[in-house]
Amino acid sequence: MKFKKINFQDYPDAFSVDGHNCLVLMYESKYAKGFRGYRSIQMDLELCLQLIDFLNENQIKNASALTWASTLSLIVTYGRCFASTKGFRSSLDVSSIPKDYLKFHYKIIQLRNSYVAHAGGNGEGSVNFLALYPNPLKKRIVAVAPPLSARLSGLNQQTRNGLRMIIFELIKLSKKKQELCMNKVGEEIKRQNIDELYSYFDDDDFDVSYMPEIGRSFEGRIQHTMDQHGRFYVKLVR
Repeated sequence: MKFKKINFQDYPDAFSVDGHNCLVLMYESKYAKGFRGYRSIQMDLELCLQLIDFLNENQIKNASALTWASTLSLIVTYGRCFASTKGFRSSLDVSSIPKDYLKFHYKIIQLRNSYVAHAGGNGEGSVNFLALYPNPLKKRIVAVAPPLSARLSGLNQQTRNGLRMIIFELIKLSKKKQELCMNKVGEEIKRQNIDELYSYFDDDDFDVSYMPEIGRSFEGRIQHTMDQHGRFYVKLVR
């Protein structure tokens, strides 16, 4: 586990607990990365639900460049949740999908791999007609029509509904994975030597009379905010 201190003098309200500013260390670990990855997946899946809702309302009666872009975004964003990331982000496994809905999963992944991420594939083709004289006694070609291009225009209602059911299950799974990772983070931090954690602030000057009443429980509601300069502020409210 790695730690990096936040300068208390420059950034005293980075993390407040029970309304009191605290010394702050940034931490990193494999479980922190795991939590971050599954949280990212949850956000992607929630976006997919929003896109499905939008397409349910607009794909038929208001088809446009926006519905087309939403379809592509839905395919790509869903596919991201299963993509290999070489350790940069967690990913989901197809074994997490209820068997009754696997066909919808494979359809989206196939479109993502063979059409959206690469030109052509199953989402694109053409209708190519030539005309022959209508009497075999006078055989000849009378016309050739240019290929009529056909491409994916959207996902049908059945596919969207099936995908929605998959996403509900995957969101529950991603939340459970986040909880497991956070429990591991807590266990790791509790095993740290408290003197070593405070040693990051050995060179800082503090008002030793500042001894606020702060509860010992980790339980509470965490609030994150970010200012206009990109600084994050965290509060534990109990």
